[in-house]
Amino acid sequence: SYLFIQILLSSPFKNCNYFNESCTCNQIDHERTQINCTDLSSIPKQFPDLKELKNSNQIKHYELKIINKIFRTISNYTFSSLRIHILILSSNQIESIDEHGFFGILDLKVLNLNGNRLKHLNINFLISLEQIIIDNNLFESIDEKMFFNLSKLNFISLNRNNIFNLSAKAFLTNFELKNFYITFNKLSQLIVISSNSVY
Repeated sequence: SYLFIQILLSSPFKNCNYFNESCTCNQIDHERTQINCTDLSSIPKQFPDLKELKNSNQIKHYELKIINKIFRTISNYTFSSLRIHILILSSNQIESIDEHGFFGILDLKVLNLNGNRLKHLNINFLISLEQIIIDNNLFESIDEKMFFNLSKLNFISLNRNNIFNLSAKAFLTNFELKNFYITFNKLSQLIVISSNSVY
């Protein structure tokens, strides 16, 4: 399982100055490394040299966390050169993500977009995605295309949006879906998900 909060007790093992002066690295455990970035003038275009990180040959999961509060748009191919499994872009001011904004990170397992200003999202090519958090955004509708083809997706959180319309076909291909949260929205009827269908 994956944690969605910064683990403050993890021990810093390498400063990421060679990556960006606003980023720090922490080794969470022997398989997972976290890179935290704040106050960036732009989103990083490349990952640090993995050979310089402690036990880089053993690390299986890299987590990139960017909290900046000034980004409005994620442009096409922004993360295409990054080898990351967890991407946290929470508490920014992101209003739009270009169609291929997440293109190229096909190993991504967790995407956290909590606390932005999004109304639309194109992620159905992220075939390894297992968990997505898009609480506290401005979504009004969830159609059948948004999560289509994400067969490994097991966790979806849509709390505190403006959702009043949810397609009955929205989860037809999410065969592993076990946790679904959609509280504090504007839906007028009870939602029941059974056999990947919505009623």
